[in-house]
Parts: sequence; structure tokens; C-alpha cells
Amino acid sequence: MALQLIENYVYLVHIDKFYILPTYPESITDTKSANFQATSPLFRTSPIQTYTGSGPRALNVVLDLHRDMMNAFNVTNESLRVAGMDVEIGDDYVDMLVKDLQAITLPKFSNSERMVKPPQVIIRFGNDIYIQGVVSGLNTTLSGAIMDDNKYSEIGINFSVTEVTPFDADTIRQVGMFAETGTLLRRTLESPRWS
Repeated sequence: MALQLIENYVYLVHIDKFYILPTYPESITDTKSANFQATSPLFRTSPIQTYTGSGPRALNVVLDLHRDMMNAFNVTNESLRVAGMDVEIGDDYVDMLVKDLQAITLPKFSNSERMVKPPQVIIRFGNDIYIQGVVSGLNTTLSGAIMDDNKYSEIGINFSVTEVTPFDADTIRQVGMFAETGTLLRRTLESPRWS
């Protein structure tokens, strides 16, 4: 079966979970810094700027998730079972997404190496934004009407991702903010589980 284009998604690498987002973010802020060190030599009226590095690129995403928009993805939908997502009683697709996003702000520990492995995410929004990185902060806001199941009808998510893959000037000039590194994700999506 041919792979269909999925425009908006969050892939949680460390737990191998893939979430389709049937909405675009309210706002996205994509930041890339350039760092220069000012040195003031003798007999010069202005300092010399010495390049010390760039980045890392940081992406801040603000999402408003309305539970009624996500009804097509809830547990009655075959896609959740194919994806291997076990839904707790009383939870829906939004609950699962929020819980997993909250979990990626915490590291995973490797007992054999005694090291902290920062959880990585891959995020895509349309053909404008693609980033693979580490979530450095997440805020969740509950609002709207209370539904029949005593849950808020709207959940706002605001999180930041710091890119882990460095790029050079030529690559960014060609692809901009859609600097895809996704061989790992492409292999995952092409597996029988997602096709």
C-alpha cells in the first residue's frame, strides 16, 4: 500500500508513538541564534566580532486541541488499534497525546550505561516546519466547557523543541525551516504498522 502524505504530526522517538494532529498550531516561533564574541584590541575604535557558533535552533509551538475535533481519532477508530495505542478507561486521543507530551519532558534512564537519554521528538507542520530535537519545556492549559465526561473541552499545549542535528548554511539556504533529517521516521512510517 502506498504511503499517504501526513502533513501534521508529532513522533515520540523514545516510545515509538506517532500522533497525527488534525490542526495547525495557533502560532510557531522558529529561532536560530548566531553567537559572536566582541574583542576590543588596542588602537581600534570598534571591537572585532569573532564568530563562536550558531544555534541551537529552537521551535516554540502553541496548539489548541478541541476534543470534538479529535473524535475521528478516538478508540473506536481502527487507526488507534493499528498504532498499538492502549487507551485507559475514560481517556481519549487528546488525553493520550497530552500525557505522552508531558512524559517527554522527563529523561529515560539506561540502567546498563547509567546515563540519561533525553527523549527526542520529530515534528512536522505542513511543508513549512520540520524539526527533530529535545523538548525543553511544556505548558498545558485547560479551558472551555465541561463535557459529559467531566473533562474540559479544550486543551492548550505550548512547548519548545531544541534541535539536535546541526546544519550548514547551504542546507538551510535550500530548505529553510523544513530541514528534514527523517530517515529514522521514514523507516518507521513505511513499516507495516503504519501503511
